[in-house]
Amino acid sequence: MPNETPKFFVDNVREQKEGDPRPYDAVISIEKGKEKVGFVRDNFVCDVVDEKGRESMIRIPTSITYSRKSINEPWCKKLYGYREGIEEALNSEEMNYYVVFDPSSELSFLAMPLDDNTKIAHNKDNLDLFLQRGREEDTESLKKLIAEFKDVNFGLFGSRGILDSTSVKTSDIDLIIYGPEHLQRVVSSIEEDDNLCKKIGLTSSPSDTIEKYVQYYMKKFNVTETEARIITLRRRRYILEPNIKLSFNCALLDNESKRKTPLVIGSRKIHDITIEASALDTSMSSALPRVFSVETEGQKLDVVTSTWTLKDFIRPGDKVKIVGALRESDGVTFISLEKPDDIIIPITNDK
Repeated sequence: MPNETPKFFVDNVREQKEGDPRPYDAVISIEKGKEKVGFVRDNFVCDVVDEKGRESMIRIPTSITYSRKSINEPWCKKLYGYREGIEEALNSEEMNYYVVFDPSSELSFLAMPLDDNTKIAHNKDNLDLFLQRGREEDTESLKKLIAEFKDVNFGLFGSRGILDSTSVKTSDIDLIIYGPEHLQRVVSSIEEDDNLCKKIGLTSSPSDTIEKYVQYYMKKFNVTETEARIITLRRRRYILEPNIKLSFNCALLDNESKRKTPLVIGSRKIHDITIEASALDTSMSSALPRVFSVETEGQKLDVVTSTWTLKDFIRPGDKVKIVGALRESDGVTFISLEKPDDIIIPITNDK
């Protein structure tokens, strides 16, 4: 039982239905001046019972939330994971939360209510509105980028997706690309074609910025210089003219979702685990929930996490260190990263 008092207990987890918002595919807001907003994390449906035994249904757990007290106040951003942020959320007056405890996995998580006062906005629609209403200086290069990949579906995530079209200039553009294959194709194209980048008005981070972030990540994550450089170079963050930071994230279409229910909720913990492994498939590592396929001692395992950290940038073939919990769900064994110190990070010789 968690230290914090849960409000609801998971009784059953349902499969998602066609038309449900997918991870990284929707923003939910509690309407009334749009002062409370959350992003979908693991979208699944839980039948729950409260402390008095009353039954209800909760949809759309969320790990990224924005809130403000009034329309004139700045947005406050919070990131939450399993177990993390529960106590803070219970004491928060700015955001409405359900605190849910799953007896099977012994994990708590947060859910935003989805009722008559809640609106769901898909990120495809957010991008269309931004391109229509945003300042020309913010959208000109972005339109050129999108025009170069006409068969790719894009969306808008992050703060640009919730702020007004006249959001502050310092706000990054977090672009969604639907489908891991399309994500890889776009990234490969702009990293390998200098002429294309010039045509779009897109550049990589300058060398002095890279060196600055190497030092920054060494201190922030307490990693070696080599590891910090790997993190910096793999951020997939670019600069759009005139000077807008751009990042790419992956969303899944309905027919690309391999799992209809999450692995962690409803699973059984076997034990904590620390291992070294080889990364096999990282195509789902830019989506949420994030999934890495690895091999250790001849066994293939999925590594699953629902939180984002720059340390998790892994590519196929990398030797990695993993700290997490070994779990089992419906006969499938996997590793879950669910505590603050849980990691999957490239192994380097710079020790």
